[in-house]
Amino acid sequence: MANPYDGLPTVSAPSGPSGAGAAVPRGTKRSAPDGLPEGWKRVPSRSRPGQFTYENQFTKERISWIPDCAASRTPKNLPPEPKRAPKPARSSDPEEAQKQSVAKLKVFLEKIKVYLATEEKFGAACKLLHKSLFSSAALSADISDLYFDALKATQAVPERCYADKDRRIVKHVFKVVREKKDAFPKAQHFQLDTWILRSVTHNELYTDDSYEFNRATKEFTDAVLEAELRGKKRIIEQLGTEADNLLRDLEAVPPEQLTERKRVIVEILGTIHKQAKLPWAISTCNSVFKHITDHRSIFEPDEQAIIDNANDVRSGKKAPPRKEDHTGSLQGRVLARQTKF
Repeated sequence: MANPYDGLPTVSAPSGPSGAGAAVPRGTKRSAPDGLPEGWKRVPSRSRPGQFTYENQFTKERISWIPDCAASRTPKNLPPEPKRAPKPARSSDPEEAQKQSVAKLKVFLEKIKVYLATEEKFGAACKLLHKSLFSSAALSADISDLYFDALKATQAVPERCYADKDRRIVKHVFKVVREKKDAFPKAQHFQLDTWILRSVTHNELYTDDSYEFNRATKEFTDAVLEAELRGKKRIIEQLGTEADNLLRDLEAVPPEQLTERKRVIVEILGTIHKQAKLPWAISTCNSVFKHITDHRSIFEPDEQAIIDNANDVRSGKKAPPRKEDHTGSLQGRVLARQTKF
C-alpha cells in the first residue's frame, strides 16, 4: 500500500538547544514504554488490519515505519522513511532472463509435485498448477517439460482425478492442457491425450446433461479407436511391413503408454456401466459397450475379463455384485456366499 506521506517535504532537526516544539536529534534516548522515541505511540493500522502504525502524540500524524527520533510538535515534521534495499536488477540479456525464469518455475513446480503426492493437499496443489499453467503466455521446450512432469504427478493415484472433492479442479487443469497441447513436444501428445481422457472426458460423464454425456462418450470411443490404430502401427513397424494410408501418418508410441491408455479406458467403462441405469443414457451406453466388444482384442486378458463380466451383468447372465458385509456377522457371511459369481 502506498504511504500517504509520500511526497511530503522532509525537515531536518534544527541544531542548537531543543526548546519546546523543537525536534530532538536522532539517537535520543528511547523513553517510551514500547521502546519508541519520546512522543511516539504504536497503534493499530486503520487500513491494514492486524498491522501497526506509529502516531505522533502531539500532531496525531501517523507513519508506517519505525521512527528513529523524538516526535516533533510541528506538523509535517516527520522522520524520513528508511531507504529500502534495492530490488535485484533484471538481466538485460534475454537468455539470462529466461534461465532465471525457468529456474524459478522449476523450484515452484517441484513444491507442487510434493503437495500432489499427499491426498490432503492434492486439490490445493491442482489449483496452483492451474493458475500457473493458465497464466503462462508461451511454453518453451524447457518450460513445457517442467509442466509435463508436474502433470504426470497428478496421475500417480488415478482415483484422485475423478474423486468428488477434486473432480472440478482436475478437469480445469487438463482443459488448459488441451488448449495448449500444441506447445508441448509432439512425442508427448499421446500421453497428454490419455491424461485428458481420464481427467476431462471421464469427469464429464458425471452429468445429467444428455448432450454433454453423448459428447464425452464420443471422445471415449475415439480414444479406443486411436489405441487400436497405434497398437497396429507398432506391430507393423516391428514386422517391417508397409503401413496403409490410415496408419502412415501415425507415430508408434511406447508400449507403456498404450498400456496406460487401455487402463484408463477400462476405468471409464466402469463409470459408463453405472450411468447405464439412467433411462436417457441406455441407448448411448449400449452403443459404447458394442464398440468396446468389437475392439475387445486390443485389451489384455485381465481387462477382457472385466469387459466380459460387465457385458454379462448387463445382459442379465450375472447378478450385479453387492458390497460384502465385513463385520463378521452370520448375515454378512451368508450374503457374501450368495453374491459370489
